[in-house]
Amino acid sequence: MSRKTVEFVFASAVTTNGTFTVSYPTGYTKGDFSRGVMHRLIALQSTFESPKGITCSFGASSVTVTYKGTTTIPAGSKGIFGFDIAGPDTFRETDWKKQNHIINRPAILRFVNFGSPSTVSTTALISAATGTEMPATAASITYTYATQGGSSPIDGANTDGKLYPARNIVTTVTHASSVPTMTVTHTFLDVNGNQAVETHTTSGGGTSNTITGSKAAAQLISTKIANASTTQTTTGATLNVGFGSKLGFDIPILDSTQIAMEIHDGAMQGVWRGNEILPFALGANEVGTGGVLRRIPAPINGRIVSAYAAVEVANNANNAGTIAISIEQTNSNGSGVTVAGCELAFAASATIGTVVSGSTAEGAATAEVSTGNQICVVATAGFSTNAQFSGSIVMRPTYTVRGTLAVADITTVPSGTSGDIYGTYTPAFTLDGSKQVGLLVWTPEPNSNGTPQYTV
Repeated sequence: MSRKTVEFVFASAVTTNGTFTVSYPTGYTKGDFSRGVMHRLIALQSTFESPKGITCSFGASSVTVTYKGTTTIPAGSKGIFGFDIAGPDTFRETDWKKQNHIINRPAILRFVNFGSPSTVSTTALISAATGTEMPATAASITYTYATQGGSSPIDGANTDGKLYPARNIVTTVTHASSVPTMTVTHTFLDVNGNQAVETHTTSGGGTSNTITGSKAAAQLISTKIANASTTQTTTGATLNVGFGSKLGFDIPILDSTQIAMEIHDGAMQGVWRGNEILPFALGANEVGTGGVLRRIPAPINGRIVSAYAAVEVANNANNAGTIAISIEQTNSNGSGVTVAGCELAFAASATIGTVVSGSTAEGAATAEVSTGNQICVVATAGFSTNAQFSGSIVMRPTYTVRGTLAVADITTVPSGTSGDIYGTYTPAFTLDGSKQVGLLVWTPEPNSNGTPQYTV
């Protein structure tokens, strides 16, 4: 982590949840700071760090800062904003000689080994708390895992409150007629030993209510069950606490591009791939009729990069036409939307072996294709009935994580319901205590402890 600072003067007063903008330092852009985690404001002789004291939204030339402090910042007062840059400030002896900012920053490739996570359990921590184990009206009960583990209701499979790997907490409340409204507060240690709190609130009504947490806990400290109602008792309800399938990281994962590979039970899953080649052939007595001649289901998500076609039989004199590639996203019988750049025009004089190619512009919307979309080969009128072509469509796969990645929540003010500050990963298969789960990830901040956890 390194910072670039900007000194400025507040043009107007800023109150709680008020906003102001700070321009980027000369020579820097949005991309230099978007992966930073610990952005900082110094004002009122105090320091406000993201995301607890401030939150940041990065624009084209400046950052919009939302102030979370309680004391109004007066107009005309001075401020210093520290832009956090992922990675160290320097790693080569020659860097200090450069007049501009450092472009090349080291990143570390790490293997995240989640082991063989056990089957999801909704009762592993607290099993069937009911009756006097639940709070009466306007009351609360707190269970502490270190001192009460092994005694009802902390008598599930994980009586010590330890979870390996770190998992998300799941609270389930059932009732014969109507689930009461209550607040369940879980206090725990994250994978780095930081204390954190997550709050689960039942919605009330119905016979069952499940709250699936977002934060990954490594060690449960306590669970507090609170009933704020002065008329409704919770003693008739049954409460279970267990864990889900979300696995916790120990460093912030900010987007899916940081995952280079998924390893499930010793087999590589998500691997960067080369282009896919989709061949096609257009025979005699069909090209001359025109229209959609081939429908190729897209095997993966990606984009059309280019298309090629070669003459197999020479056109008759004064006959010419175009072979175009289109994408039918609704999978109807239509001809779809033509992929700009992939219209292959043949002259009437084209001889056998003549190749015509076309390519798409990077970022062109018409080139995007999703798994199962129909990639259509369309011929215009004008070709002779004996015209024949062979060709290929080049498709670039879009890399996607097969599991479900919840990125680190570094932009939300920490609370009992905010996301995990490191992020979580849910494998694409059912956890059973046997299959091994691992990820190969890269990070510019291998020693980052993330943003502050929420604590009561």
